[in-house]
Amino acid sequence: MDQKPKVSVKALLKSLAHSVPMLPGSILIIETTPNGLNEIAEMWDKAIKGQSEFRPVFFPSVASEEYRIPLPESETLALCESEESSGIPTRWGNEVLESRTIRKQLVEWYPRLYERWGDKWLERELLARLNWRRQYIDGPCHGDKATFRREFPLTPAQGFEATGKNCFDLHSIGLMRKLVEEEGLQPSRCFYVHDPENEDPKTKFRLDDYGPLTIYERRIPSIHYVLAADPAQGVKNGDPSALLLFACAEEPPYLREVASYSQVITPDKFAELLYYLGILYNTALLGPERNERGGYATVLKLHKELKYENLYYMLKPYKKEPDIEPGFVTSPSNKGVIVTGLDYRIREGDILLRTPLLLEQFEHYVELPNGELGAEPGYNDDLAMCAM
Repeated sequence: MDQKPKVSVKALLKSLAHSVPMLPGSILIIETTPNGLNEIAEMWDKAIKGQSEFRPVFFPSVASEEYRIPLPESETLALCESEESSGIPTRWGNEVLESRTIRKQLVEWYPRLYERWGDKWLERELLARLNWRRQYIDGPCHGDKATFRREFPLTPAQGFEATGKNCFDLHSIGLMRKLVEEEGLQPSRCFYVHDPENEDPKTKFRLDDYGPLTIYERRIPSIHYVLAADPAQGVKNGDPSALLLFACAEEPPYLREVASYSQVITPDKFAELLYYLGILYNTALLGPERNERGGYATVLKLHKELKYENLYYMLKPYKKEPDIEPGFVTSPSNKGVIVTGLDYRIREGDILLRTPLLLEQFEHYVELPNGELGAEPGYNDDLAMCAM
């Protein structure tokens, strides 16, 4: 049987839009079930940010009265408290977490019933929804919880989960984005001043509303900082060089993003930027990736010419001795490890990442058709690699 041809929603809308008259009262409605990080997900994201003419409207599965199977009055359910993504397989996922969202949405969607019958109705209705959820996961979804979340999402993030190819837990990324919004930090934007004659770190970064360096927190003298960098070659229209600066803590989150940078810049200037930023933040532990020419050039300048005092050295396998050259080398043998490790830290709440572009890169970092791990076509992964 021939497969159905893939339809581009964007291309289809360009044709259909001409048939909608631009007159008062005209309206164009796009109704769809989310299915991964596709073109619809991009349109949704732009609508949420107010960057398109569409108004985003989301209907959670709780809004439908069909999705419920009541339990006998005397029965209850013992809820699962973990999820497969945490490394502990469970049959129905994290029901404790899901029940919090369902309970809240029931009150929002059925206020009259809640006002009339109160918490007793709410708890029985919650069990009815969870009971239906269990039976649908076991039945039509054949135990695939990811499929269930996409087909019957409680949140937009669940609906737009990709088809099992995402390397990072999208639900946790969504929670992190919400936490950052609730922080309400107003970061400073800065521009690096390249001046070989000036060696004062305090004057190397000038405030600029459009500067590529975003700073969320000022330096605290008693804190240890870690600076991760992903250098590129700095060619015009090429890949950007990126950095992430973290503050270390003794309790979660153990790593907290303090600053980020992503822009096309030559390796020599990028090395200087890293040097002065590292010094400003208590001579932070600096770990640049030294893959490819841009990485080698950056590391060489930091090590040999600028003589940065706190560079990171990898340990040699088995010998547990520091490598001869500083920096981190990403290879096919360790890439899966650092991806899995970061995903675990994100899910456990061990790390707080703030830059919107970084969180977006996580959402588009996937297992590619050839089996490699990387950014989807059209997206960069420079900041994501820094975090790893």
